[in-house]
Amino acid sequence: MLKSTLSSRPLAVAVSHLVASALTALLVPLTAQAQAWPADLPSLGPERAPVTIVVASEFQCPFCSRVVPTLRELTARHPGQIRLVFANLPLPFHRHAQPAAVAAMAAHKQGKFWAYHDKLFADPSALGDARYLEVANDVGLDISKFKRDLLNPVVQSQVTRVRQALESLGVRGTPSCFLNGSKLTGAQPIEAFEAAFTSALVDAKAAAPTSGDAMHQLAAIWEHHAPGVGKALVETLLLAKPALPLATPAAPTPKPEPKDDPTVWRVDINVGRDIVVGDNPLVKLTLVLFTDLQCPYCARVQPSIAALVAKHGSGLRVVYKHYPLPFHAQAMAMHRAVLAAHRQGKFAPYFMKLLAVYRTFTADTVAAILAEVATSAGLDSEAFASDLVDPALDAQIAADKALGESVGVSGTPTLFVNGRAISGAVPLAAMQAVVDQELAKATAAGDVGDAYYLRAIAAGKRIATE
Repeated sequence: MLKSTLSSRPLAVAVSHLVASALTALLVPLTAQAQAWPADLPSLGPERAPVTIVVASEFQCPFCSRVVPTLRELTARHPGQIRLVFANLPLPFHRHAQPAAVAAMAAHKQGKFWAYHDKLFADPSALGDARYLEVANDVGLDISKFKRDLLNPVVQSQVTRVRQALESLGVRGTPSCFLNGSKLTGAQPIEAFEAAFTSALVDAKAAAPTSGDAMHQLAAIWEHHAPGVGKALVETLLLAKPALPLATPAAPTPKPEPKDDPTVWRVDINVGRDIVVGDNPLVKLTLVLFTDLQCPYCARVQPSIAALVAKHGSGLRVVYKHYPLPFHAQAMAMHRAVLAAHRQGKFAPYFMKLLAVYRTFTADTVAAILAEVATSAGLDSEAFASDLVDPALDAQIAADKALGESVGVSGTPTLFVNGRAISGAVPLAAMQAVVDQELAKATAAGDVGDAYYLRAIAAGKRIATE
């Protein structure tokens, strides 16, 4: 049974702009013009060490601070055998990560990166402007120069471009460590690093260069361990030579634009339970989106949804339905999380932040990242953690999936406009065409709100399910 909830046009438009801006930042491809790389990254150890470890890390990540002593122990065990290279990868939901990275690179310009690095990691909870100056004093920096470098666009762009380079090569979680190209993700124990180091050392010795071009030999080794990524990482981060083209991971090919199907499906909604953006008594258009939060197609469709919300304002609402696909291992956890955020009235900020980081999730990090996003979105952490394990959330997700199957959903995203289905991440123009047709019908009917939607889908189609 439909029950109206409070949601205003200003909220809908604000949410749409937030979602659109987050997705724009997420989905814009890296261009060759942005690849003006710095001459060097912070490193420890001999340049021609047989094993080079590139550490993609950031200063606010708790897992990154845990891997620091592990790497310190590994290099102490194997003196002269390891070159450690630090690559900044500030995550968007850590508000101190980017300025801390800039501060560390400003220290690097005075040859004090590693001392500064150790001080920041010693107390990640203290990050902030005052802390950056305090550490600068502690490690003996020229404070005037340090302050200038904090504002230096070259230093700032260096951090940004290294992050873009890593993301374009599919490196989106921290810490990510590459030992001659062999990747270890997360704060792994010393035994895992020891095993990876031993394997990398054996390979390096077997491929000892005969031409004296050690770095290009290293690039070949990395490419062997990380096809399509290793050589680009070496050339970009270690040789300071842009690997052209340094392409983003291949984006999923959009599904073909659907034919104009007039079939109406009976897609029931529960406004009191479902996540609804833009609900009000005047709506003429109800968009029901079956989505998988780990699905790249679903992320790509959000700017179009946002554009429709912004254009039609109080005449349109969006209802989010949950359809996690079985081959997306982290999807269920993500759907529970947005439902838990919705219970606190914080779907919009949580969803926006989640869209910016969903590609970083692994089985080892998903729980911690979901919790960190909750904190950054202003949720009550204890209530959020409690709601995550509430069986009612799983029941709601299962009910949405069952409904989806009964109205012909077999993949995501699937959008219903007043009951008419649009499958896949189709262009905005294709969505707008169906929206315009349904808006004309609603206007001619002279009815609005829940009453009109119920009448529009009353004779809609359903598939019998067991």
